[in-house]
Amino acid sequence: MNDPAPSSADDPGRLDMVAPGDEASAFGDTDAIGKAFAVLRCFIDGQEEWGARELATALGQPASSVHRLLKTLRREGFLQFDPVLRRYRLGLELLRVSAVALRRPGVHAVAAPVIRQLAERTGETVSLALLEAERGRIVYVQEYGSPRSADVDPALGRSAAVAADIAGVAILAASAAAGAAPHLETIRQRRYASEIVEEGRRERTARLAAVIRDHAGAAIGALVLAMTESRLRAATELRLATDLVAAANEVSSRLGARILGGASSGSWRDGLEALTTLIGDRIPGLATVPSLGGGVSNLVELEEGRAAYCITTATTIHAAYEGRPPFATAMRRLRIATRLSTVTLHAVASRRVRFGSLREAAGLRISSGLPGFASQRLLRDLLRMAGVSARRMQEAGGQIAEFEFAEAARQLLLGNVDLIMGLLDSEAPSFRAVLQDYPEAAYPIQLDPALIDQLIDSNPGYRPAIIPAGTYPEQQADIRTLSVDTVLATSEARDEEEVLALVRLLAERRDELRRSSSAYSGLLAIAEGRDLPVPLHPGAARFWKEGRWPIGRSAG
Repeated sequence: MNDPAPSSADDPGRLDMVAPGDEASAFGDTDAIGKAFAVLRCFIDGQEEWGARELATALGQPASSVHRLLKTLRREGFLQFDPVLRRYRLGLELLRVSAVALRRPGVHAVAAPVIRQLAERTGETVSLALLEAERGRIVYVQEYGSPRSADVDPALGRSAAVAADIAGVAILAASAAAGAAPHLETIRQRRYASEIVEEGRRERTARLAAVIRDHAGAAIGALVLAMTESRLRAATELRLATDLVAAANEVSSRLGARILGGASSGSWRDGLEALTTLIGDRIPGLATVPSLGGGVSNLVELEEGRAAYCITTATTIHAAYEGRPPFATAMRRLRIATRLSTVTLHAVASRRVRFGSLREAAGLRISSGLPGFASQRLLRDLLRMAGVSARRMQEAGGQIAEFEFAEAARQLLLGNVDLIMGLLDSEAPSFRAVLQDYPEAAYPIQLDPALIDQLIDSNPGYRPAIIPAGTYPEQQADIRTLSVDTVLATSEARDEEEVLALVRLLAERRDELRRSSSAYSGLLAIAEGRDLPVPLHPGAARFWKEGRWPIGRSAG
């Protein structure tokens, strides 16, 4: 049953990986940050509590050096100190970091419900192991067990060299080139790896591993099923392996049908989560996982087949379809499924600066979203029209800073950013919160009306807009600005029946979605194909031909 670990000699197709080095022996050859991480790893991979002297002995370093590191890590909250026992243990800051990482989108979030169901169905322990290719190791990041889990050693938190772990062996087999070692070919054909190992228990442990692939088909991890050797014999290996492979394929499917949204907070993120939840409940065949991105980068991912749907703006999808900057080539396979909402350009300045015009903004530190965000492209267009080049900004000490909108607002309050702007829904929560809570620190601004008009004239996707007086505290007058529609985009290669089912579902649940997020304020208010920035997907066109929903104004 055991699948032997491959060696470099018998596996010419193996991934180019090196086993991670011994952390303690490398302690003296690394920088201060590396040394601090070496200390933390003793608490993670070794015992739970350490005294300063014992830790220095384990690391082979002077006690004074280790004590300074412990003091720093304690001050930053990564370690806590027991004054009675005079020993250190992990602190709450490390737990906070872990909690935030697990809350954000990733493979672990996609895999969680699948491996929980597999653990409940089999009554055995199921783990998620991910490949960390840069360090040549496998890391176990998630685990679900059963009442019988006490019979096997937990894998959660464990790491191992790729070739020394059953999950790694499965990945090597899935990634091996033609002509690889026979045992790797056997694993690849049967689609799982297996082993029986001694783990210090009364009975040996059996482990089965099946590969998880990402949207591009690359092996990025594995699901691992663990049980005692006797239970494997009783349950039969083939039945459990079949369930395991099916679960791994389900996770891979969900990773392959991504829906791309926006930043880690705000209406695009809220709308994205509502949409993927709705799809999961009503269209089981369309397994999806929400992912973050900007309107520009989303379309690149979609065009290259790394996503199923994405949120973007009408101006951005039009530029992509026509091959206009920032897109190098025309993306003629892009299609629209439906219109979602309208976003408006908002701008807020720090009271440390007196904003007059973008033509005089070369020395300012300006943030308009992350790379790939439509609002960052809009900023660069406005600066170009104002005659403010990147070189001029550099010479004047200015900068385009790349922060998410909520983080940009925080950085403005900290004094690290002078001006923030973004395409936001009518609520503009990130910017509004700054002016409501800190009116003495920031104020809304009117960007150059002539530049706004010039931009609207140059791109039919933009429309004149007004931010009404009173939207922000102490805002006495209307602010002239521009707006643009957001759309749900897909590729012409997406199945017509699937797109039709999706648009029907959105129509049926339109009111619910609108209540859940302002990202759906204009849901289904879409015009005939000739008025759109790019063609409708055939599935969406079929929905409108049914004639059950009124056609609204243009999304272009």
